[in-house]
Amino acid sequence: MQPAALIRGLADALPGNVHLYEQSPVQHLEKGGKWRLRTADATITADIVIMAANASIKNFGYLRDRLVTIYTYAAITEPLTAADVGQLGTMASWGLLAAHRLGTTVRRVGADRLMVRSLYSYERGVSSGEACAALLTRFHRRYPDLAHIDFANCWGGTTALTMNGAPFWGRIDDRMYTSAGCNGAGVVKGTVLGKKLAEHIMGQDVEADTLRAYGAANWIAPEPFRALGFHVVSAFERRKAGLES
Repeated sequence: MQPAALIRGLADALPGNVHLYEQSPVQHLEKGGKWRLRTADATITADIVIMAANASIKNFGYLRDRLVTIYTYAAITEPLTAADVGQLGTMASWGLLAAHRLGTTVRRVGADRLMVRSLYSYERGVSSGEACAALLTRFHRRYPDLAHIDFANCWGGTTALTMNGAPFWGRIDDRMYTSAGCNGAGVVKGTVLGKKLAEHIMGQDVEADTLRAYGAANWIAPEPFRALGFHVVSAFERRKAGLES
């Protein structure tokens, strides 16, 4: 799946009664008779608000004791030579998932490139240079015969993790709802939970069944215990992952 193509396709397929506004982040929320959402250039009023911002919902004061923000990174190689491509096998497209959850993911992209996804940071991103260097080390460790290959591009993004792997779903304030905590697996599960959330807001009795099927994000210890726990567990898991990390 190509994530950017998916998002573009979803945006292009929106029905006529849905308006999409891009490059206009909500900077402030006010609760009153109606919700008031302020952007840099406009104020929107709404009877009901759905916060579909995953980890960014914490910036508005919600779910800080349920979600952890994790940054993860990926890179794509420069074009490989014909000789190098010969080492990739005969399949035109493939992907490899590590046996361990903190291992390195590798995909063949197009005819002559590889994409590497690995590396995690807690609550704060690392510099692009640091991310690229770490990814390149992981790539060369897995493919020593391609140690002469560099990356063409590196990038990163955020995801939201919960302590028990379950999402937070439902009402979080008066006339405000959310589905957050994708735990890195949000495409299918997020679609189902979004549909169920819309049904719940419209008055359908789906709450009990949804929570029974997916569970609910439990409480996470406050700082500094949260960060300490993350780093200890991450170090232990990286050690278990070994050369796959």
